[in-house]
Formats: sequence, C-alpha cells, structure tokens
Amino acid sequence: MNRSKTAILVLLASPLGIYGATATLTNTLNANVGALGALAAPSTAALTNTGTIFNAYTGMVALQYRARTSAAGGGALTMKVTQDFQTGGPSVAAGDLTYQCGSASLGTACAATTASTSTATQVVTLPLRRFTRSSALAAVALIAGQAYAFGQFAGNGTTTLSVAVAAESAISITSATTNLTEATGSGIFGARFTGTTNFSYKVRTTTTGGGGSITVKITADFAAGGPSVATPPTGDAMTYSCTAAASATACTGPITASTTTATTVATFATNAHSTAGTGSSDAGTVIWTLPNDPVYKTGTYTATATLTISAT
Repeated sequence: MNRSKTAILVLLASPLGIYGATATLTNTLNANVGALGALAAPSTAALTNTGTIFNAYTGMVALQYRARTSAAGGGALTMKVTQDFQTGGPSVAAGDLTYQCGSASLGTACAATTASTSTATQVVTLPLRRFTRSSALAAVALIAGQAYAFGQFAGNGTTTLSVAVAAESAISITSATTNLTEATGSGIFGARFTGTTNFSYKVRTTTTGGGGSITVKITADFAAGGPSVATPPTGDAMTYSCTAAASATACTGPITASTTTATTVATFATNAHSTAGTGSSDAGTVIWTLPNDPVYKTGTYTATATLTISAT
C-alpha cells in the first residue's frame, strides 16, 4: 500500500535586516509652529452720554484675543474705522472719536488715541515669543463695563458703534452780577438805569418738528423802598431787549419783565445748532432798562433774574 506524504512549507515574512521576535522602528515627527493671532469682538456697541448736558458719548468694546508670537518678532492688535458715521452726525474722519485701552493680559495696551478712517491705529502691542490661550481686553475711551456676546475667533473682527443723538441745550450766564447804572452826563433824573447781562449757550434741536427757547423770570424782586418788578409805580416797569447768535431768533423788545411768568429772550427753530465744536458756544445778551424814579429811596437794591433754556 503506497502512502503519499505531503510537505507543507510555511514562509514567514519579516522586514529585511531585522531578526528576532521583537522589532522597534522610529519615525521623526516635525511640527512647524508659527506665529498666529485671532480675536473676537462684539457685533455692536452703544455710545451713550450721562450727567452733564453735552457730556461726551462713551461706551466700551471688550475684545478677546489669542496670540502666539515668535522669538524674532512681536505683533499687534490694531483698529481702523472702515465706515464713518452718517452725514450730519459725528465724524471719525474729522477727529471726533477717540479711545483709550484698559489693561491687557498679554501685551501693552494703548494710550489715548484718535480713531482714524485711513490708518490702522494701535490697540495692543504684543511682545516677543509669548502666547496666550484666551485673553480679554477691556478697551476704549468709549468704555463702560458691559456683557457682550462674542463671535468666532478670526484674524479680524468688526463692531458697529451706534450713537443716538438727541435734542439738547445748556446755558451759562457770564455776567454773575449785572450793574444797572445811570448814564453819566444825562442830567438829574435824565436817564434810566440800564445794564447788560451776557450769556452763552449750546443748543441742538430735532431735525423734524423740533424747537426751543431761552426765557427769563425775575425769581427774587428788589427790596421794598426801591424799584419793583412785581408792583412797580405807574410807568416804572422794568423792561428788556435781547441779542442772540444766528442759531436763535432774539426777542423784539421792549418786553416787560415778570416775577410770575417766564418771558421770551430767544427762540430756536427746527434743526437749530449752535457753533460746532465741543468747546464752542453761541452768545447773547439781555439789555435791561429801569426807570429812574425820584420815589425810590436811596440804597443798593438787588433782584435775581433766572434764564432757562430748552430744546426739543
């Protein structure tokens, strides 16, 4: 009986040059980590004014940023106003908008800076060979702490600055005391007592249906024995006339002064504006006339005139 035999050949494959039961190979991984920066900004920021009339509008833009700088160079966060306010309002191009920066967790925050529509101005200067995971910058001379919803981090971010400019008015009396005097050389009882109260004002009225006025009221009368605004002797009423800048229409005198009613000094029309500029104002006068009646007892008498300005 013939028996056949089968031979089985098993081929074991192994890398050339390696022998043994265990093999170890190495591979070099190269990661080229370069300088990089990204930031996130809120989509809007409102500028508002509080306190003193014609106080500056202020607000805050809070930035979050991530940065990695190289040993050979630093970096910067800059800002440029890419769209100015509409005509008739503030103007960045004219230098109306300034900002200053709060402390930055990485880098050096800016000092007071005028924003620009033509040049990117500095916000943060980043140092050499530094990095941050996520830092917050409270910025701008326009700043008050608020909570913001931030967008995604990117190489740049935009924020829309909005400002609601309302009607506003303010007045300052530049003559703290107005002396009413008799003209010299006029002869005995020949001239009335006269004096001029100077004032300056700022005003802005609404573009549609707006207006306003400056009024005066005698809030404290002369003492007994002298002139009287409330109950003058016959023919002795104190009167006044006015002057005002082109932003207003001055009263047409003579107008009789009153202790009970505020009477007109000047009026403002729709879309009226005093002289442009944060330090500028317009000027006007109230020219007083008081009869020189022999019935008055000698002495110095004082009264208080209160001027009030309004705008809508």
